[in-house]
Amino acid sequence: MKKKDLLIIFLVFVGLIGFVMLLKRGDVIGPGKANEIKRTRKVELNLKKLEIIPEEPTSSDAVRARATLAKPTRARYTYTYRWFVDGKEIHGQEKSVLSKDFFRKNSKIYCRAKAVLGTYESKERKSDTKKILNSAPIIRRSPVENFEVPGLFTYKVTAHDPDGDNIKYQLVAPLGKGVELDPLTGELTWDIPAIPEPPKLESQGFEEGEGAVEEQDSSYNLADYTRQLIVIEVIDSDGATARISIRLDLAQGREITL
Repeated sequence: MKKKDLLIIFLVFVGLIGFVMLLKRGDVIGPGKANEIKRTRKVELNLKKLEIIPEEPTSSDAVRARATLAKPTRARYTYTYRWFVDGKEIHGQEKSVLSKDFFRKNSKIYCRAKAVLGTYESKERKSDTKKILNSAPIIRRSPVENFEVPGLFTYKVTAHDPDGDNIKYQLVAPLGKGVELDPLTGELTWDIPAIPEPPKLESQGFEEGEGAVEEQDSSYNLADYTRQLIVIEVIDSDGATARISIRLDLAQGREITL
């Protein structure tokens, strides 16, 4: 074999070794990597928008970011997120959901997100900034204890405000029946004098000649008079409200549960 041929074989061998080393280092792009780059560029160009849900977030619930691509793709991409509250990044929160523990009423939040495919990342996109709104009071309902009529009915409404606002209690119904409600404590009292009855009608007794006799009008439903709905409203200092309804059966001395 001639020296020229040996030199060519040697150079080819050295070149192959160098090419393999470059592949291992990642300096050479193979067909698979080229396809991945192509897919990544497609994701990068199509990262369309980033929204925060719900549209009007409050301090009572977590918020969620939703990224949208302009066109569907089969590439196995993922999203990474960065959350910001009042201009400061919340480190360690890289998921699409941000817990309510990280913000409060009047906080301003936004999110940054990007699509990731392998070692490649799309351009980061920023969502609109949302202001955390006031939360309504939360009522903790407790069962009504059985009671007697006539007698004193009592019930305490328990509520708290997630934002720490002051709250007050207000009776919505019934009005004018002697039901009293403490606006600061939520303590309700009602001195019920008797079980309500339908009105009486007068009829003439002709056969027996005894004159007028009182009879109950059969067109009335007795339950319409022995059942009572109580409605209480809880209001915070920002005007947000929550309501509780209590249905009582005065004839049975108990709460009506649906």
